[in-house]
Amino acid sequence: MSEKTEALISNPLLPFPTIPSSYMDPTAPSSTVLGDRPPAEFLDTYWQTKPLLVRDALPNFQSPLSPEELAGLACEDSVESRLILKEGGARPWELRHGPFAHEDFLDLPDTHWTLLVQEVDRLIPEVGALLDRFRFLPDWRLDDIMVSYAPTHGTVGPHIDNYDVFLLQGAGHRRWQIGTEPVEHEEIVPDLDVRILAEFEPEREFIVGPGDLLYLPPGVAHHGVATDDQCMTYSVGFRAPRHQDLVANFLQHAVETLDSDARYGDPDLTPVDHPGALQEDARRKVRNLLQDLVRDDAAIDRWFGKFMTRPDRDREAVPPESPVTASELVARLRAGHSLRRGPVARLAFIEHDDGSATLFANGEPIDLAPGHAHAARLVTGREQIPHVPSRMHPQLSEYRSGFVDLKDEATTLVADVEPAALQAQPDPGTWSAVQCIDHLNTAGWLLLRPMEEHIQRAQNEGPCGNPPFDYGFVSRWVVRVLEPSSGWTFDAPSLYEPDAPDTMYPSEVVNEFSALQDEFAERVTATEGLDLRHLRLSSPAIPLLRISLGAWFEATLAHERRHLNQARRILNTVRSD
Repeated sequence: MSEKTEALISNPLLPFPTIPSSYMDPTAPSSTVLGDRPPAEFLDTYWQTKPLLVRDALPNFQSPLSPEELAGLACEDSVESRLILKEGGARPWELRHGPFAHEDFLDLPDTHWTLLVQEVDRLIPEVGALLDRFRFLPDWRLDDIMVSYAPTHGTVGPHIDNYDVFLLQGAGHRRWQIGTEPVEHEEIVPDLDVRILAEFEPEREFIVGPGDLLYLPPGVAHHGVATDDQCMTYSVGFRAPRHQDLVANFLQHAVETLDSDARYGDPDLTPVDHPGALQEDARRKVRNLLQDLVRDDAAIDRWFGKFMTRPDRDREAVPPESPVTASELVARLRAGHSLRRGPVARLAFIEHDDGSATLFANGEPIDLAPGHAHAARLVTGREQIPHVPSRMHPQLSEYRSGFVDLKDEATTLVADVEPAALQAQPDPGTWSAVQCIDHLNTAGWLLLRPMEEHIQRAQNEGPCGNPPFDYGFVSRWVVRVLEPSSGWTFDAPSLYEPDAPDTMYPSEVVNEFSALQDEFAERVTATEGLDLRHLRLSSPAIPLLRISLGAWFEATLAHERRHLNQARRILNTVRSD
């Protein structure tokens, strides 16, 4: 899973509540691949039961790849590819593994060979988009899309697959011969590079063209042969882990969860009737130890989520060179950018009875509290999270734009002003302009942490509400006296006292103030859906002063206007002197 996605779903102060509920649903296929059959009928009648041929499953389908482009992929070091030569190789049914050189394709015979490239869905977005057509099936069962090219008579021979597969004809034509029932005993031609059935008696035969789709259940024998030089087939395969692999991995996981120092003990041991007997008490202790490993449904579910989302073939997500912070990600989404699932991301989730959820991303579990559980459906239901225009209420929008405006005001105020002027104190014991801004930084950062904690708790537990909000007498009074026009004067609490002006670099103080405004603007966004009147917060400097969270936004804006005005007056005085 990319760092951007993890930041998006794990940061509690991001705008998921503003995303329409329809975006939590899976991406709807743009057209069915089952003809006029609904998915429920296909699953009930054909899935893992019998083959199905769908003519024109994708009408007017054009292959996203050409044979030359597929060959180019097969030359890449990180791409798994194979060549199978029925004739014209060093021996019949020769198997060659990539990566290949371009010259390797120049030496191939004109016919009777096949190129196969794995995981093309993770390499070419247009191929990956085909998976949306199959989203009536669970993502965790999906393996990959393998693409093959074959000239005339190219084939991999009659064989069986131990998993479900959809074979979409991408270009050219192929003759399929298939059985109708799973093969009970697979007999293989000995001493070949590939697994070819020793006996194959087809029961059905047909030729497919572009857009035709063949579904085959596990174990059904099939033999495809290219009938022209443009034959390309897209194989959508599904994972079917062996019971041995499931049990082995679970046992290994269970072993890792046990206390390495814990040992068998029998403090209640009594004399035995015969030294060679395995006593019932001992057998019961061991049975209980092993049975306890499989009694915990939640632990098994968690293991299963991790196991089925592990990246295959040693493919790990590569973090971006410059990690994107949560705030930057939110800004990009609001600016119109979209968030797309990474090509190697395997995602799944489990919803719990208490409203929480666990999102599994490339084998890693991420626990989501009830207030954020909908993020699991969001990131797994769509290949791309689109830009969502803000529907912020005007009251909140006014708060947010207020912080943005004050950030610009501070930058303009100090532009082209010499550092000495910013540090100058009109009279001994008075503040300089940079001290006014430093005072705002100190007060703001001390308020942000408890504000963040309250917002996070409220997103999980409430209270919820919608603007506009009216605040009580004390809240309104605090805002009023902090406004520059109030005429009130009072000493700053000692906790908010600025540093000495000659110890500060004005440019750093102003940059810090700009970052502070960005943080406050994010907090406003994070409060969408919360009741800003009944969510109350104490002053860091005066604990007895407890006002509404929404009033704190208004009070902070008033406080910042007050001291930016003060800084402006000080600069005017310094300049006149």
